[in-house]
Amino acid sequence: MYTEEDQIFFDRIKNHPKLKKRFFEIIDIAENTSGEIITADEAEGRAIEEVRKLGKEIIEEWAENRHKNELEVFQENNKGQEHIKKTLLANDIWKNRNPRNCDEIRRKNSTAFFYISESKV
Repeated sequence: MYTEEDQIFFDRIKNHPKLKKRFFEIIDIAENTSGEIITADEAEGRAIEEVRKLGKEIIEEWAENRHKNELEVFQENNKGQEHIKKTLLANDIWKNRNPRNCDEIRRKNSTAFFYISESKV
């Protein structure tokens, strides 16, 4: 008879086939189903190796889920924004890509800022 906790575990592990496989490998080591493990050192070495693999698979699965969730949030937040027309400011910048023109624009903007910051409001 399965407890409610067991059933929850079974339901959750169904969604993670790689982890399920790795748990079976660990249980096989504990039960020595292959009969190859003779000493405790061998069992410990194999168990450590399987736990490392389990950790790697957990991190990979976590990263995949995180990426999927972030992508969904990004797509939800950016619906209808696939193509945004450039502003007039962007067009002006692209016209004046010549370094001399950029310096001129900077001087004009810095002078305007100077006058605004010097004025007493």
